[in-house]
Amino acid sequence: MKWPNDIWIDDRKVAGILVEARPQDGWAVIGIGLNVNVPEEDFPEEFRHRATAINTGATLAEATAALNDRLEHWLDAPAEQMLAELGQRDALAGRSIGWQGGEGTAAGIGSSGDLIVEDSEGRTLNLDAGEVHLSV
Repeated sequence: MKWPNDIWIDDRKVAGILVEARPQDGWAVIGIGLNVNVPEEDFPEEFRHRATAINTGATLAEATAALNDRLEHWLDAPAEQMLAELGQRDALAGRSIGWQGGEGTAAGIGSSGDLIVEDSEGRTLNLDAGEVHLSV
């Protein structure tokens, strides 16, 4: 996972996730965009090097059902377990990144889902929103 909401396969985006939540009211809405059965040549030229798809031959209905089955597993999972799993799949960990206002090295996912980074001066920062990109 590329914090905060992209899913990557080999550094190429295959899905995006958006969550709107009101924990105090006990609800969340999750929106997921997933590239399914898209041949590479069907992506616009400017996206081919950074986008990919799950090309299993499954129908869209089958892929959606499989995704829903996996998501259901996490509905009652403790937050600590979800954060630990996310940390194991952190695509940015140890990599040089940039964001509006700075650059540094991604150092993991914090206990509230924020991105921990170490800036060029050795300070530890927690990013809780915004877009980050890999530095060249």
